[in-house]
This record gives sequence, structure tokens and C-alpha cells, in this order.
Amino acid sequence: MPVRTQNIFDRRANDDRYQKLKARLVDEWAGRPGAPPLPDILEEKDARDRIIHVTVTWDEWSDLDAQTRSELIVDALQSVKGEAAVVELTLAMGLTRAEAARLARAGNG
Repeated sequence: MPVRTQNIFDRRANDDRYQKLKARLVDEWAGRPGAPPLPDILEEKDARDRIIHVTVTWDEWSDLDAQTRSELIVDALQSVKGEAAVVELTLAMGLTRAEAARLARAGNG
């Protein structure tokens, strides 16, 4: 199968819903919370204090697939923390509250 290349930033540039969710996530991450429901952002750092995992729990994106949620998190992280933070990131996971609860139950079982 041939290799295909696609620029996700170009693809998302004209997506109003994506851009609105990104703006809300950036505001929360930058300490400028908006109207509820607010995203719950968990940054996990390594021994060098670099953010390596980000999990965002937020019901506002329940209609988005996992890949789009991850792209949104990476895009917002870059806006708030810069390109260097994105380079260190190994996991960007976006969940709804129900998905996070199921994951927590599965981890305790």
C-alpha cells in the first residue's frame, strides 16, 4: 500500500467545532477557565519534569473519535507550552467522564 501524507493542521483549520474546542482547552490549560463543563487536564511528568502523558477528561467532545481528541490535545498543548513540549509527549488521551470511570473500574479489577 502506498504511503499517504496529510497535514492535520490544514485539515482542522476550517473545522469550526474543532477550533472552538481547542480555544476552550487552551484557555483552561493557560489558567483562563471559561464556562462549564470544563475539561479536566492531567499532566504526567517524567524525572526531568517533562510532560510525557496528558489525559483530558471532558464530556464536550463525546461526539469526537479518539484520534481527533488526541490531535486536539496535542494542538492545544503546542499552543500553551510550545513545540518542545509536544516533542516530549508520548501519550495524549481524551476521554469522557463515563469512559474515564470505565477505565478506572477496569484498572481496579
